[in-house]
Amino acid sequence: MRVLLIKTSSLGDVVHNLPVVTDLRTRFPAATIDWVVEESFADIPRLHPGVTQVITVAVRRWRRSVMAPSVWSEIGALRRRLCASPYDIAIDTQGLLKSALITRLASGKPQEGLIRLSAQHRSGRIVIEISDDGRGLNREKIREKAIRNGLISPGDALTDQEVNRL
Repeated sequence: MRVLLIKTSSLGDVVHNLPVVTDLRTRFPAATIDWVVEESFADIPRLHPGVTQVITVAVRRWRRSVMAPSVWSEIGALRRRLCASPYDIAIDTQGLLKSALITRLASGKPQEGLIRLSAQHRSGRIVIEISDDGRGLNREKIREKAIRNGLISPGDALTDQEVNRL
């Protein structure tokens, strides 16, 4: 499985996102986990042994000269890089417009449906909640992957809601 994590900035947010990699690596030990981060914070995800590749962006620098051809060239190179090796899942833990645009570049397909991700600190624990309205899901593809990964058996009959939870 190929996972793209998008948390571009700021310093504290990037540091606090490191446990997400640990959790993903624990649950999916064979996964490839790439991380998109602002170039000035790229050394932080590089410290985590679970990160396969760090992909840098320069949104802060790009905003200062958005009309410069070099900026559009860099954005085009980012798009080609993200589309060159498709991801099974992209997780935007930033939740801002800039990270949503990067996530959209990585998907290479029209956006459908809504996925909400929230993280809270409760009673000394971090609670991560994910909800998905199920629109835009290719249930047959999800089912095939679940069978390949041993999550379900080929003969299992699942409702759409059960597939959505995979």
